[in-house]
Amino acid sequence: MSGSDTGGDVGRGTVGLAGAADAPAISALLLAQYRAAREFRLLRPDLIVWDGVQGAGGVAAGWDATGRLVATMRGRLVGSAAAAERLLDVSVALPADCFPAVILSRAATAPGFSRTGINSLLRWHLLRAAVGQGARSALGLVYEAAPRLTLMTAIGYRFATPARVWDPEVAPVAPPLLASLRGDELPAAVAALEDRVREAAVAWPWRGAPPVLPA
Repeated sequence: MSGSDTGGDVGRGTVGLAGAADAPAISALLLAQYRAAREFRLLRPDLIVWDGVQGAGGVAAGWDATGRLVATMRGRLVGSAAAAERLLDVSVALPADCFPAVILSRAATAPGFSRTGINSLLRWHLLRAAVGQGARSALGLVYEAAPRLTLMTAIGYRFATPARVWDPEVAPVAPPLLASLRGDELPAAVAALEDRVREAAVAWPWRGAPPVLPA
């Protein structure tokens, strides 16, 4: 059974919060998927690894029937456009009434699990938690032609080309896009995503403590 220092009962065939004991598996999955990505070239592997502490409470993961960690996604709340820029390393031209905002990042799914719905399920859990914590928008960085663009478009994300990009972690191959859900688009997206993940939620039940996204 996969360990979790968050106190939850997280294990085989479930999704839930990752703890410090899961940090090596999460780091290995992120590095493998970032290195294999076609949309960008990894420059700083040291910036991708998770220390098991930073962002605790907002790092979700999924484990297969054998207890192997196969998916992860991170959520964090930011209170201003400047804070969003520091986290995303791109310019964020959004008004003050879009904040606090949830930023979803560090998403990765192991080969063979991309069509199971587990990535969308993690997104739903984190967005739902963000709404409960008062988020007024959702932000993320995605690249043109990325597979998840189809789902994100379907649930209402809008996309814009940032005026500036200074990401030290990767060198873009495809153009980076700032993805956003604003105002009523956020709860509407949560509802739309809930319809899409019903089967995945049965196959991968949430176990343990609910997400509490760090600020």
